[in-house]
Amino acid sequence: MAITVQTKAKFQELLDKKLLAGLTSAPMEANASQVQYDGGKEFKIPNLDVDGLGDYTRNAGYKSGEYEFSWQTKTFDKDRGRSFPIDVMDMDETGFVLTAGALAERFITEQVVPEIDAYRYSKIFALINAVQQTYAYVPDKSTIFTKFKDHLIEAGNETGGAPMIAFINNLVLGTLEASSEFTRMVTETEVQTGDRKTKIRSIDGVQLVGVPSSRMKSLYTFATGDGNDGGFSAHANAMSINWIICPVSAPLAIVKHASPKVIEPENNPFGDGYIYGYRVYHTLEIADNKKGLFRVSYEPIDAPDLDPTVAKGGSAGKTKWTATAGTGNKLGYFLNATERVVKFNEL
Repeated sequence: MAITVQTKAKFQELLDKKLLAGLTSAPMEANASQVQYDGGKEFKIPNLDVDGLGDYTRNAGYKSGEYEFSWQTKTFDKDRGRSFPIDVMDMDETGFVLTAGALAERFITEQVVPEIDAYRYSKIFALINAVQQTYAYVPDKSTIFTKFKDHLIEAGNETGGAPMIAFINNLVLGTLEASSEFTRMVTETEVQTGDRKTKIRSIDGVQLVGVPSSRMKSLYTFATGDGNDGGFSAHANAMSINWIICPVSAPLAIVKHASPKVIEPENNPFGDGYIYGYRVYHTLEIADNKKGLFRVSYEPIDAPDLDPTVAKGGSAGKTKWTATAGTGNKLGYFLNATERVVKFNEL
């Protein structure tokens, strides 16, 4: 059965709809128009700072101001893909499209969508953690609304009224919903996009986007797919992200290439069957002057145990003590007269 160009186009359109419908981070993709491509792995994002107002005088007129504009060069860092051979003897009588559609729908829904979301939220955490705008908090029904509202106010104060959005761990959202203040403050609006109706909840005009808890971790391991099932998993030192509050326009989710590929049996050099492949080449970035507008809350974990070593020092009477922080970690220390419990990521 030949796969026509029209059929392939409809097939890709179906997958694109599935992808966008499942991605909780989909609103971030609208910001990709800010990006300038120069070819290759690199792209540029704009960074603009301007002076404030000065006094206007009728003799001299305007005070001269200055602006600083720069392009920040970034690199795509996620190139992921997978292929599936489908033997012709396994094809259903309804034809390849339905069989490929079932496989592709399962793959997009259960593998691609969760991984893209997880990558984006963990990348935001890494970028915002580097500028110390992440805050440890253990969700509790009695305090969560106040804590969440404080972050809304802080972020809103920084943005000056720009539209904001809040991505919230679904488990944390459940705790927030259980607070007595939530039902009094939340508003709900029904929005129809095509044939889909979606209920949007907001607090103080800030849209609340619930995210599966498995996609809201601070750090993930992305498997290579060599000799394994591929996919992603939470890192041993991963912390649960409670929420990410930011201007709608701040996170730049950029997909340079995302497309299914179909190879027909007559063009398949490896076997008598079709090959369905999918590749997504993407990244997420935040302009430097936007990072201070984020508020990220996470649930802390105890610092991992270290394996210290003690050895003889270089001179008499001295002892050499060493400890390794582990790949991707930085080692710090407190000088305290009393014992204390140190949390991972604590400054």
